[in-house]
Amino acid sequence: MQLVQTISTRFMTSTSDTIHAARPVRSSERHAILDILRGLALLGIALANFSEFSLYSFLPADAAGALPTAGIDRIVRYLQLVFIDGKFYTLFSLLFGIGFSIIIDHAEQRGASGLGIFYRRMAVLLLIGFLHLMLLWSGDILMLYACLGLLLPLFRRTSNRVLLTWAFAFLLLPVVVDFIVAWLGLDPSAPVVALQQARCAEYGITEENFAYWLRDAEYYGEVSEFLMQGAWVRLQEFIDGNRYFKVLGLFLLGFHIGRNRLYADLAGHERLFERMTRYGFLFGLPLSLLYAWSAVQ
Repeated sequence: MQLVQTISTRFMTSTSDTIHAARPVRSSERHAILDILRGLALLGIALANFSEFSLYSFLPADAAGALPTAGIDRIVRYLQLVFIDGKFYTLFSLLFGIGFSIIIDHAEQRGASGLGIFYRRMAVLLLIGFLHLMLLWSGDILMLYACLGLLLPLFRRTSNRVLLTWAFAFLLLPVVVDFIVAWLGLDPSAPVVALQQARCAEYGITEENFAYWLRDAEYYGEVSEFLMQGAWVRLQEFIDGNRYFKVLGLFLLGFHIGRNRLYADLAGHERLFERMTRYGFLFGLPLSLLYAWSAVQ
């Protein structure tokens, strides 16, 4: 009987703490800059994916070159690669890490750990991402966010120095991995490509009809077939692009920003933001130009 009472007491305490920690954020606790950046990030992500939404990315090179707008299309595509592609999922990933810090901070202020509500949110995000990937669009990134988000609590008690070291290590790791893969002649995504090709062969998706499959689909079953093979393509993109290392590094960098509340005192950190802007243009712009050139080639 005493054991039952002890378990019941702990359960009620845990439930009370969780409910207490899960209260909505008050208006006075919100920071407009974060909401503005979220909206900007979502707009940029939509723009970055518009070439796929319009099915332009699926066109063979000769078909894209035969369009009456081919000349301007190439210019727009180049500008998109320079100024949009990769920029806004980076911002969104930073905001994800900042959000984790806010969840933990608010929970601790209310006497709870915050991990329970965070893990539940990751579970819901994982479910939403899975449904999005399999039913709506194969370009989903929410599942990756949810899976990598589960690792964030491992860094919860690390110092700022250690946190930044891990963040930059993960951001630089793709360069090391790419070098090793090229040096050894490896193809890490080959098994995934084989699975994708098997799905295409099963459904009758070929190089000739790939770009027009969604346009010509007469019922949702055909759309679903394209999404099924597209899910393997998405996994291939993550593997070949080492996206998981980049996203986790950005999560940790965002966690550092959030934990130190840099967003809460923009004027006080003006010099820091100015330096970051200068370095961003100094190094980021030339690399973006190089990236765009290599992509269009």
